[in-house]
Amino acid sequence: MKRTQKLALGGIFSGLAVVLMFFSNFLPMLNIALPVFAGMVLMPLMIELNWKWTLTSYVVSSLLSLLLVRNLDSLILFIGLFGWYPILKGVLEGRKMNRGIEYLIKLVCFNAALAVCCALVFFLLGVTELFSQILAFQFGIVIFFVLMNLVFLLYDFCLRRVAQWYVGYVRPKIVKKLFK
Repeated sequence: MKRTQKLALGGIFSGLAVVLMFFSNFLPMLNIALPVFAGMVLMPLMIELNWKWTLTSYVVSSLLSLLLVRNLDSLILFIGLFGWYPILKGVLEGRKMNRGIEYLIKLVCFNAALAVCCALVFFLLGVTELFSQILAFQFGIVIFFVLMNLVFLLYDFCLRRVAQWYVGYVRPKIVKKLFK
């Protein structure tokens, strides 16, 4: 694929991610789902291009989202949790390592990012009442992290399915015809 074709493909997927994030301004009930879908949009770039192009698209999508999206919850979720993960997933799964070690690395990275995002929400947005309710329960923070890890594993599974759908359906019928 030529450099201009890679740039065009990266721009298309970056634009789609930004549009999904922009919808969170008008659909606040989807402030968790839209960052998840915006992150999933970047998965085909890992398949077609490489991690460098996907990272560039993620940074562009994040910067444009910072300019266009007012919903800070969605921004933090996309930039901090769901936007960068397709890159990590593609890199780790491309190395053909032991599945247990692969998932351990994924979970450690996710939990570190989740802790940073929680700190940002707590200090930047001042959402103290949510955390005080979580911490008031005896094992609240443990349950919160366990549930978020389950959400993460579901996200990982969904990304795998998106990649399979892309490789099995979209790539042979659309992408190969556009970028001969």
